[in-house]
Amino acid sequence: MEDLFKPLKINGAVAILDILGFGSRTHKLNIEQMEETFIKPLFFCLCYAADIVFKHSYSTAIRDPIRGWIFYADTAICYIGKNENTTCPTPEDAVRQAAYFCSIASAMCVWFNLPIRGAIDYGDFAICENPVYILGRPIIEAHNCENSQE
Repeated sequence: MEDLFKPLKINGAVAILDILGFGSRTHKLNIEQMEETFIKPLFFCLCYAADIVFKHSYSTAIRDPIRGWIFYADTAICYIGKNENTTCPTPEDAVRQAAYFCSIASAMCVWFNLPIRGAIDYGDFAICENPVYILGRPIIEAHNCENSQE
C-alpha cells in the first residue's frame, strides 16, 4: 500500500500522439471492431517505435532508464527522462529521442491508415505506475498544442 500514489518525478520530454478523427471514425463500430481497426494497430506501432528507439539508447549502467509510454484510448503519451548517465544527458537529447520515437510511430501508423498528430514538450512531470497516472505542465502544454492543430 505504501507505493500507492507514489510518483516518480522526471525532468524530460513528453510527446502526445493522438489518432485524428477517432470519434467520427468509430461511432458506428462496436468495441471489437474499434479494437481491431484502431487500438491493436496503434499499440503495434508504438511497441515497434519503442523497440527501435529504446533498444540501444541507454547506458547499461542504468538498470531502469526513465522512458516509456502510456496508452489511453486513442492517445499515447511517450516520456523520456533527461539523465546524465544515459544518452539523454541534455534536454535537447531527450527531445530528440522523443521526436525520433514520434517519427517512427507516425510512419508505422501510415501503413495502418491511422492518421496521427502530436506535440512534444519538455519540463518537470510525475508518473505513477500504481495507479497509472502522469501529470505536469509538459503534458498539458503538449496536449494543448496537439489539440490546436488542424
